[in-house]
Amino acid sequence: MGYKWVLIGLISMKNKYLELFNELKKKLDSYPNETNNQRYIQIMLERRLKNLSINSDDNYEPDKISRKIIYAIDKKVSLDEVDSKEAQNLINIGKVQKDLSDFVRTQMDSELISRIGYIPIIKVDPSKGGRGKEKLFWLDIELLESLAVSDLRDDDDTLENYYEVTYQREPTSKIKPSLFIRLFFRNGELKMYSPKGLLLIALMLASLLLDVLIVLFSIVFIIFMKDLPTLSLITALTIIALIPFAYMNFLWFFKPLHHLMTHRVSKAPLLFASLNTDNADIEMYKGADGYRIARITAFTSICPICTAPIELADGKPDQRQPLVGRCREAPHAHVYSFDRMTLRGYFLGHVGYLKTHSNIVYI
Repeated sequence: MGYKWVLIGLISMKNKYLELFNELKKKLDSYPNETNNQRYIQIMLERRLKNLSINSDDNYEPDKISRKIIYAIDKKVSLDEVDSKEAQNLINIGKVQKDLSDFVRTQMDSELISRIGYIPIIKVDPSKGGRGKEKLFWLDIELLESLAVSDLRDDDDTLENYYEVTYQREPTSKIKPSLFIRLFFRNGELKMYSPKGLLLIALMLASLLLDVLIVLFSIVFIIFMKDLPTLSLITALTIIALIPFAYMNFLWFFKPLHHLMTHRVSKAPLLFASLNTDNADIEMYKGADGYRIARITAFTSICPICTAPIELADGKPDQRQPLVGRCREAPHAHVYSFDRMTLRGYFLGHVGYLKTHSNIVYI
């Protein structure tokens, strides 16, 4: 055993850093994941690799980084545009540490880690922090035998609140509307009893009537199709194809608008948002003048289990609620309720699932 650690000591510390961090970078780049914590780890890793490349020996100061800097790099904004409190609320270093530990344990080459004798961790600068000061963090490596949970945790962060999420209502300016909806909505809003609002309601009812007529016509056509000897195959297929068209029109246009009237919030119909907008909702509220107003927005949150984005989605088939918050990475496992008035949601899965994920396992 002592011979093994002598060999490990002969390898320069810089080579250990580079080998471990390059392996970590390769695994992160190839791992199919969109979680926030993974992006934060990649940001710290890229800065750390750059810091290593400009130092020629083992005596160097690690590149320390604050939540504010991580947030600015992730959102591609300047530091002056970042609210320190918002960055602190969004970036939970305790959860980032846990995700890194889990990733190293499950994805990295165990033989490489055993050979080098170190693993990547996130360290916290104990000399920083407090009122008006930002804590600093950096990616480092630690001996396997000396690693303890107390070395990893940041006391300001908690890992226990998996049961509840808080949603954010995106401003309408961030949702790019389609050309069709710009005919009705102004600045992402529409008064439902205005001339344009009544026209949209009339269009919605007309689309329902059209769907019914298409289905009835198609049924009658299929019944009497054999009595039409001059009918071509292309004409027959075209008429029959109107049935799925009517279904899609009902599903993607009439149904969301009908749910808006009854549920006060719905996923935006397909034609409401531009093609490069992958998430949009529509809600109804009462304006200051008493008019009911439809507003295009998006309700989002961050999954407390894996830090992937949470978006509203249809509750069926596994939930009773018409709309629930589903994690983009695990849409059927990480599911939360949605309350539009309080902007809160609670975990809808089995309690044992959260108990399993709240146990922090470090290497």
